[in-house]
Amino acid sequence: MRNIILQKWLALNSINSFEAWSDFRRLGIPEIPGTVASGVTGRPQRLMYPETEIGTNNQQVQAQGSDDMTKGKIWWMP
Repeated sequence: MRNIILQKWLALNSINSFEAWSDFRRLGIPEIPGTVASGVTGRPQRLMYPETEIGTNNQQVQAQGSDDMTKGKIWWMP
């Protein structure tokens, strides 16, 4: 199963990078080492809200909690 997911990730990176990123985030395959140069300790778990969303729908943005990409979880994540 690991090899199948790896091949799917390789194929989707050039076609649909959001799906490849979602599979990586969900399954952790492939194992990609982090960088020490940036000082970031985690990987992004979700996308940031755009400025237009913050400007026009700020009440719902605030209701979601943290806007930190590495610590904030998507609503379906435990």
